[in-house]
Amino acid sequence: MHGNIECAFIGRLGQEADLKTSAAGNPWTRLSLAVGQGDDTQWVSVAVFGEAAERLCAGLRKGDRVYVEGTLRLAEWAGRDGHRRASLSVAAWKAEKLGAIGRNRPARIKAGRSEGGEDESRHRQPAAYAAPDAPDGLHDAQIPF
Repeated sequence: MHGNIECAFIGRLGQEADLKTSAAGNPWTRLSLAVGQGDDTQWVSVAVFGEAAERLCAGLRKGDRVYVEGTLRLAEWAGRDGHRRASLSVAAWKAEKLGAIGRNRPARIKAGRSEGGEDESRHRQPAAYAAPDAPDGLHDAQIPF
């Protein structure tokens, strides 16, 4: 079966982004992103090309949060010691720096009262939340996991 695995995730930049130029003269960069926390952290290598690479390298610093969409690949090889090794890599078609965590929290909604004095907040459906700097109006309700 030959198919692409598409992915979207947020990670933290593990080292400064370095803009490179391909043999054809096109800009690109490779990002090392930490996804997860603590013992569950996975390092993902992300290749970003063209104008997106130029934008990212101009504004990214180690530790910044980055939103990525792209094609996921598993690279496998034999290390110097002969053991099999594997790593995840992504060819990104979209990569954007995200703002500070504190700015991404949803606003609290005050409970309202109807004319009869009944608390209406318990009848409301939860609203989909979009962070102010979420790419393309991405809502939590749209994430499939």
